[in-house]
Amino acid sequence: MISSRVGEPVKGRIRRWLGVALTAVSCALLVSAFHPIDFGWLAWVALVPWLFMLAFSRMRPALLCTVGFGFFFVFFGVHWIRHVGDTYIGLALLAAIVSILVLVTGWMIKLLYWGSGLPLALIVPVVWVPMEFVRSFIFSGFPWLHLSHTQHGYLPIIQIAEVTGAWGVSMLIAAVNGALADVLIRWRTKPRAGKPFDRRLAVTVGAVFLLFAADLCYGWVRLSKLEMRDGPKLLVVQGNWPMYKKKKGEGAADRFEVLKTLSEEGLSASPDVDMVIWSETMVPMRYINVPDSGLERYLVPRRMSDWTALTKRNYTILNWLQEYSKKGNVHLLLGAETGKRLEDGLPTASLVPGVVTASDLVKHNSVYFFPPGGVMTTHLPRNVLKSTYRYDKRHVVPIGETAPISAIPPLQKAIAGLIYRFGGFVSDLEPGTKPGVFSLPSRTGEDPYRFGNLICFENGFPGLARQTVCRKGSKAVDFIVNESNDAWFLDSAELDQTVALAVFRAIENRVGFVRAANSGISLFIAPDGSYAPEDVLTDANGKSKDIAGTLTRRVKICDDLTPYSRYGDFLVIGLILIFLALFAYALRPKEFLEDQ
Repeated sequence: MISSRVGEPVKGRIRRWLGVALTAVSCALLVSAFHPIDFGWLAWVALVPWLFMLAFSRMRPALLCTVGFGFFFVFFGVHWIRHVGDTYIGLALLAAIVSILVLVTGWMIKLLYWGSGLPLALIVPVVWVPMEFVRSFIFSGFPWLHLSHTQHGYLPIIQIAEVTGAWGVSMLIAAVNGALADVLIRWRTKPRAGKPFDRRLAVTVGAVFLLFAADLCYGWVRLSKLEMRDGPKLLVVQGNWPMYKKKKGEGAADRFEVLKTLSEEGLSASPDVDMVIWSETMVPMRYINVPDSGLERYLVPRRMSDWTALTKRNYTILNWLQEYSKKGNVHLLLGAETGKRLEDGLPTASLVPGVVTASDLVKHNSVYFFPPGGVMTTHLPRNVLKSTYRYDKRHVVPIGETAPISAIPPLQKAIAGLIYRFGGFVSDLEPGTKPGVFSLPSRTGEDPYRFGNLICFENGFPGLARQTVCRKGSKAVDFIVNESNDAWFLDSAELDQTVALAVFRAIENRVGFVRAANSGISLFIAPDGSYAPEDVLTDANGKSKDIAGTLTRRVKICDDLTPYSRYGDFLVIGLILIFLALFAYALRPKEFLEDQ
């Protein structure tokens, strides 16, 4: 604070045009810290101009600038959203929603700064990090553009995530920005030498940069002592199937042929592969259902006139999968859409045209784990196979996979129809209810490897990864596979930003992280968050996006169970409690707020 008297506002004002300029500079710096520019070091100073503006502007212009800051930060930060449906409407709507949260963040920072007499180095992280947390869950959650994600390439800095989660890195960045803003405000107000504020400022800034040094030392020590070992050999198949074809239901047979050819080539080059992985929703069949008790397919075509052809085609696909896995003695992990009957116990014979339609099914975005030779036989669908497993996506994408206003069926149905008509993607999926943890036998006869699944959007949510990794106080998985289909976003920065999220999930839980994407970026991430160029699927020109190919690697395994996996978001809870205490205290001196 620039005054020793609690509650006294900063002296002096800045012109409105200067406030707008400072806010624009902060927005540009922060956007540049993320992909595609990816100057992560800018995040350590990006908030300073905006904080300076908050300190010296009146309440109304400060909040107006803050709304613009939030809107354009999101608009340019996730500009890739416009590729879905080739429209800016969804992007502008998202930016408007997040700008409201940023507005609340700016208002709280200004209120606490004026009302508590505490430095921004403390106030900014106490407000910013909880708001990032809220943004990850409100309206189904938007876990992109966190301050921590800018540091994905600076491994010593982000190792602390195994204790605090990614929130700890965001807290440190916010604190450094706050400390620099405190120094700038002191320079602007030029307090007399010897005032108590000088000593408090020195202590505050010193404490922040001591915390930064401690974080670096912790990271270097952990990187030098972390023990990792080789796990199973996995073959990732990236088909690069264009979404304009997939959303129209075109070329399912061609898509299967591409995946089939790539898989056979990959297995021929590495016959000792333990598991082949296809990306999200790549199995070209309308619906399959595998209950826990066994294998039972429900095939429902979009048009009932296509029933015979669809059933024949899917039998052909499943028979090939069976022979392929049996021949190579390899497990298969396949993404597919799933349809499950609303009423259990009905005989399969009732699944005939005119009797069962898509409205009779609960649909999921699923991943299937098939053992060698255990996909399907040429018998009828009632054939039972108990060793087949499925994981249903637990956090479905708003708009893209679930329509809003579900409590009002007519509106929900109408909105779902519009989404499908203009976007061309499924909008009425049901979320799964439990983590997917599978056991992959070792070729050497040792204990089987355990792995979990996160589908696409789910790797942005730390809680889903934690629930998969930690069970009853022990580590339940050795690595995580993230099947994804990012082809909706072409070769945009979305693919790079998603990799940044995966880096933190790997460090937070000390697990190997495998991304199997339709169009890229497919890669293997070690438990320390690192990956070498050879761990990324690229073509002959080094391109990692919008390409087809295969990548074979042994996933890295670490046996450590991290504090974050065990205890979760304790840091955020602590910051929220501190914020509530400061907020209650800041409301006490109200006189100076009346004329702001």
